[in-house]
Formats: sequence, structure tokens, C-alpha cells
Amino acid sequence: QSGKTTVENNYLSVSEKTELEIAKQKLKNSKDPAEREKAQQKYDALLEKDISSDKAVIAACSNGQAASAACAGERLKVIAAKGGYETGHYNNQVSDMYPDAYGQIVNLLNITSVDAQNQQQVKDAMVNYAMVQFGVDRATAQAYVETYDGMKVVAASMAPVIGAAAASKIEVLAGKQRLSNSFEVSSLPDANGKNHITAVKGDAKIPVDKIELYMRGKASGDLDSLQAEYNSLKDARISSQKEFAKDPNNAKRMEVLEKQIHNIERSQDMARVLEQAGIVNTASNNSMIMDKLLDSAQGATSANRKTSVVVSGPNGNVRIYATWTILPDGTKRLSTVNTGTFK
Repeated sequence: QSGKTTVENNYLSVSEKTELEIAKQKLKNSKDPAEREKAQQKYDALLEKDISSDKAVIAACSNGQAASAACAGERLKVIAAKGGYETGHYNNQVSDMYPDAYGQIVNLLNITSVDAQNQQQVKDAMVNYAMVQFGVDRATAQAYVETYDGMKVVAASMAPVIGAAAASKIEVLAGKQRLSNSFEVSSLPDANGKNHITAVKGDAKIPVDKIELYMRGKASGDLDSLQAEYNSLKDARISSQKEFAKDPNNAKRMEVLEKQIHNIERSQDMARVLEQAGIVNTASNNSMIMDKLLDSAQGATSANRKTSVVVSGPNGNVRIYATWTILPDGTKRLSTVNTGTFK
């Protein structure tokens, strides 16, 4: 019993990983039956230890138990094993010799963290809610929640049930799960006090909608309806300038419509340019664009608020131009974005 407990609670250390590799080589190359049998026994014992160690950590930390003392104890053992792989000079670490084992340990720590479990629980809750709300199966609900538009729709429909504040937190956690780990994701207010899911890195901030909606051709508004209304007012002005001028709101409305039409057309143009370059609308591509723009913000100043970056796709490169608003606290928020030909 004590031997079994030891197997289940210990993690495969660097020395044990070395023993495992030696046993594998002996099984592959040795012609001596006795040596091969001994190597097989060693290999089987270490493999069992490796697998059962994973199971011990996952069992202690799964089902929302990431914050428990039992999980903390198991994770400490994994962290100790991880430290063993990180010894040596930076260019000659043991993790370089055994990247498979090191990657396994890092992954185990990632999937058993409180943050990872919170994100998974949020995703599961949204999937379950979408199944009931929209009457679809789990696979359809999961695929829907994994898209940005779908996630926003589900979060918005949950708001009356759980409250706007809770729905906003869910949206942030879903954003963290979907987007890059190289920047933070928070819910931050704009100039009008309305909160937006925002990518944050250093002193730079990007409202996620600017990239995942606006840059991807999804600016709000019905282009056909707006153009029809604009053309109707334009025809009225041509038909009778005097009658048109009687209502000052006509000219103001035309200005508003012109800006809205330009905004939607620019949004669609950007989406077309990115698609043509092969930079398709995926979470990873959008994260890459945000990451590059956030880094470029370091060069933005009150004297020159413009920056640009180049993003590459399988069919070509695209230059993305950004204009930043310098906020009173010195931080920078993305104001406008546009695409252009790479030069």
C-alpha cells in the first residue's frame, strides 16, 4: 500500500526521466534477454508512475477544486519537478533535452490552475445556457460560443437572468479564454462611461470590438438602408433646395448618414484586404493583430498619435494604421484603425 501511495503521489523527476530514456534505448538496442527484461520492468514502472502522477494532480484539482489544499499540495510536487527541468545554463537547460516531459508538466500546471478552471466553467455555463435558450445540441452550442459574435449574443441574453455586472464578468473570462495570453483582457469604460471588453498591454488599450468587429467588416448599421435614406434626402435637395432647407435637420441627417456609410464601407474594405492576404477572421489572427498594435503604441505620443504595423498572411502582407487617444492618465487607447498596401 505504501509503495502504491508513493507511485501515485510522486512526479517523474529529471533523474527518473533519464532512467526512462536509458531503458528505452536498452529495449531498442540490447541483444541480452536478461538486460532487456530488466529494462522493460524499469520502463513499465516509470511509465506507470508518470501516468498515475498526472492522474493524482488532475483528481485533486478537477471539478472546481483548483483552490483546494489537496490541489495545492499536488501542484507543489509538479512545480518541484518543473524546477528540476529548468536547471543548467539558459542555453543548456534540461528542459531542452526533454521537451516532451517539460511540456507535459507545464501543460499540467496550466490546466489545473484556478484561472483555467474558472474559464472552463464559464465556457461550460455559456454552452449549457445556449443549448436551452436556442434549442440546439451541445456541439452546435459550443461552436457558437467559441465565435466572438456568438459569445456576445449569449452573454447579452444572460444579462437579464444573472445581471449586467455578472454578464460582463462572464464576457471578460470568455475573452481571456479566446484571445492571446500575451496581453490582459479587462472590461474598461470608454469616454462615455460604457464598458467594453479591452485588450491591455502596458499603457496601451484596444477595445476588442475595434478588431473583431470593425476591422472584420461588421461595423453596425444596414448599408443598403442608410444609402437609400441618404439618396432620398439627396434627391429631395436636388428637387427643391428651398423646401429642403426649410428643415435644418435634413442637412444634419445627411452628414450623419454620410459618416455612417463611410464607416461601414471602410469596415468592409478592411475585411476584404485582410481576407485577400489570407489573414482570415480567427481568434488567433485577431489576437496577433492586437498584440502587434499594442506593442506599436509604445511609439505613440501626444505629438504623434499614429503608429503602423505589418501583418503577414499566406497570400501577402498588410499594413495596419492606428491612431491612439492619449488619456489623462497617460495611457493610450486605440481610436481608429485602417488597412493599407504594404510598402
